[in-house]
Amino acid sequence: MSRPCRGEHGVTLVELLVTMAIMMLVGGILLGFLEQTTSLVQRAGNDVQAENDARLALRTMTEDIRAAASGSIGFSGPVASACPATPAPGTCLSFTITRATTANPNCKTTVTYGLLASSVQQTRTDASCASNSSVSRALIDNVANGATPLFAYYDQDGNVLSSGQAAAHAIEVDLLVTYQGGQAPLTFSSTVALRNAR
Repeated sequence: MSRPCRGEHGVTLVELLVTMAIMMLVGGILLGFLEQTTSLVQRAGNDVQAENDARLALRTMTEDIRAAASGSIGFSGPVASACPATPAPGTCLSFTITRATTANPNCKTTVTYGLLASSVQQTRTDASCASNSSVSRALIDNVANGATPLFAYYDQDGNVLSSGQAAAHAIEVDLLVTYQGGQAPLTFSSTVALRNAR
């Protein structure tokens, strides 16, 4: 009586080790690809957030500047946590917005924007209003203006004013915002005609 031959079932140790090595190599490549993709998506999201923050800051500043009372533009002195210790026309802007109502005809808000290190600071102080408040906050961080002035002033003919900012008819705001990864800063710029200086 002959015995049936047993077939080889299973895998040898060498085959198992080769298969595991190939799977680890493929897994490592996939993991590296996923890590790089995740990093790119996160960086792109941060860059989009930086752009949105800059657009919002620029819009806030231009809306306030547009409403400035005629002749109130200045940078007379340092403002605590808003302007540098030695303010300059390019780094600090202060003005008044008249908010008169029937009940409070003398209501005014003094607004100051200043470039401190890598952020633009905003202060708002009410006077003679129904409820006076004072707010100080960082409007935007990651600003890299360096030698580029935050503010430039123009007279009614479009000439740059080096002094006498109270006579300005238009103000240019330039924000340079840094991205991640050492890329060149993105520039946001807007020129605002002063509504009350016409």
